[in-house]
Amino acid sequence: MLAEIDPARQQALDIAARQAYWDHVAQYGFTLWWVGLAFGILLIAFYLVLPVERAPDATASGRSRLTSYLSRWRVQFGHAGAILLLILCAIHFQLGVDKERGFIADRDERYRAMIDKAVAGQGHDEALRAQYMYMPKGNSLVYMSLGNPSLAADYLWLTSQHYVSNSFRRGEKFEILMRFYDTILKLDPHWVEIHVNAGKVLSALEPNRYAVEKFYMRSIFENPGNLKLLYEAGRLFVVPPANPELRQEYSHRAVGWFQNMIDVIEHRQMTPGMERQVQDLKDLIGRLAVESKAYEVAYRMLRAVVMDKTVARALRAAACREMLNAHGLLMVNMLQTRVNDWKKEKAAYPADLRTILEQLRTDPVFEGVDPAAPHDPFGMPILYDPATGTVRSKGVDAKRAIQANAVISAIINSYRMEHADAQPATLQELQEWVVPFYKRPGNEAGPAVLDAIGAKLEVVNSPFGEPWKYDAKEGKIILPPECDPKVLFKNVERILGPEE
Repeated sequence: MLAEIDPARQQALDIAARQAYWDHVAQYGFTLWWVGLAFGILLIAFYLVLPVERAPDATASGRSRLTSYLSRWRVQFGHAGAILLLILCAIHFQLGVDKERGFIADRDERYRAMIDKAVAGQGHDEALRAQYMYMPKGNSLVYMSLGNPSLAADYLWLTSQHYVSNSFRRGEKFEILMRFYDTILKLDPHWVEIHVNAGKVLSALEPNRYAVEKFYMRSIFENPGNLKLLYEAGRLFVVPPANPELRQEYSHRAVGWFQNMIDVIEHRQMTPGMERQVQDLKDLIGRLAVESKAYEVAYRMLRAVVMDKTVARALRAAACREMLNAHGLLMVNMLQTRVNDWKKEKAAYPADLRTILEQLRTDPVFEGVDPAAPHDPFGMPILYDPATGTVRSKGVDAKRAIQANAVISAIINSYRMEHADAQPATLQELQEWVVPFYKRPGNEAGPAVLDAIGAKLEVVNSPFGEPWKYDAKEGKIILPPECDPKVLFKNVERILGPEE
């Protein structure tokens, strides 16, 4: 039996075979072009040589009768020959254009090489200046606009759109547009809408979000306390980064900007709309704080939303589910820190958590927790392994299991699509398939996948520290009873209280 070829290798082989096929076709096409050219010239020659059609002569020789017969088609020969030659000329010139210009990627590569050559010969500033049209210097724009800097800023904004729409990512586009936008900021520092849009364009060009953040910071310096700019600066870091290692830092950064925004709002005369905005921000900060492992901030912010009865009950319920998770993570984090400190002092892990929980009895985070039988905010046991000193929350694990199950189910569907709708016989078989699956070019695992099953793409073991129960016949993971949302979030209604 032949060994199965890796799908990524098979795809590369298919592409190579397709290119070889078209190269083979191109060889015949070159020959056919010359044959077509000869045929077109022949048709034009017929048109020029044949006499104008005249009445047939019965006494004429056979050659004359043939010439007389062909002369009936003289005009058609001319038209067909001219059309064929025009088509061949068009093909010839198009091939010449393609050879000179190439496809977009080839053209951009040549452009990049040209710019690198200019940088080496003339310097970076000169090479950068060569990429954009005339950019006035100093106060010349103010003089040209007759002392109306807003008009000059509008001119620069319209000019910058040329570079946004033309080969969006080619050349030093970020630096070029940054020069435009910085000049606009100097000319009209309070044109907030344009500064917001400029930041969005820059963020689409530059993966380094801190570089774009600096532009927002300059705009905020000119417009202190502007909520739009503060919000957009925070939104820069809300979208998960391609590098999972930066996710915690990005979430922390976003939390800082949104907290600044709340501080600005709370120092103003509050309106109902502003109060709703603050609650929305607190809910968002709570969710981001969990990602940045700032569990105390997350718990405090989400609790503020849950306890505010002016907020819609549906929003409070959603925030409550996240609050229970943040509370559970905070408890585990605090207990784990105490266990680790215990190990440093006594060179051994504690036999149980009773003593530590007695010390934390007065902490509001552990209010109502029984040291003899501790439970997490979900009402499920807090688990402790004295051999490894590991503290876990069964409720937090159950919530993670629900998230991981959704991702693994999607992975199983992808497996079935490549295996004639057959289910993986075991999760170990799925594990051996999923790692190369996410290593294919353009198919890297996204933040949601990595957050659910980890950087190692673990699909065999569950967050409970034991293998998943897998139904090979149905191709589904069998979740334990505590993963039932009605069981897991049973405390939500109790915390929210009766509807008013």
